[in-house]
Amino acid sequence: MIDHDFPALYQDSNAAAIVVQKNFLLATKAILITSLIIGLAPNLLDRYNAIFIQILCSMVVIGSSAYLSFGKPQKIWYGTRALAESIKTLAWRYSCRAEPFDGAGDKDATKFEEAVHDLLRSNDEAAALRYESENTELITDKMRQIRASSLSARRETYLNERLNEQLNWYRKKSKFNNDRSRYWYALLILVSTIALIVSLINISRDFDIISVDFVFAIPISIFG
Repeated sequence: MIDHDFPALYQDSNAAAIVVQKNFLLATKAILITSLIIGLAPNLLDRYNAIFIQILCSMVVIGSSAYLSFGKPQKIWYGTRALAESIKTLAWRYSCRAEPFDGAGDKDATKFEEAVHDLLRSNDEAAALRYESENTELITDKMRQIRASSLSARRETYLNERLNEQLNWYRKKSKFNNDRSRYWYALLILVSTIALIVSLINISRDFDIISVDFVFAIPISIFG
């Protein structure tokens, strides 16, 4: 099943989680980058321009920090992601007639709807969702189609479209994390090398070209 085959609540909570995640990461990166600029400006610019840049960057830091503190995007991100995945799991269980939806007739449909509503009531972040999906049904045509198929067909569908999907997701996530880890360690080595070069240059001069304390603070801030 693709995203549009799941209930509209899944689509909305999934979309909300993606948006809030991007906002959270953007605010975090903004704080890191502008903090580095604040420390670097006095070494590269004249006094007045450095002060001007520092004021602008400080405003960005304050605004981003306020958003992270009061907007609580990380909490909303985790909440909406958990809601989306829980609804997706319930949808698969209902579609494949797995417990507790392994009966027949309309009782399981009612039970499924009640289970989804219980999730909404237990998730505070659900109240912030704006439902924009055209299809507002909790049980979609695709879910009914899978549920009406034979046991072997349901088993094959679950294996191919659910288990394999999860395995592929974990493989991609693992590769992404490994690549990202190598990137940050390469950046750490690069910045540390620059810090060493700056230290050697400063030793041969009567004044520091760039504050070595600030340069060493960069790798610390990256992993700190």
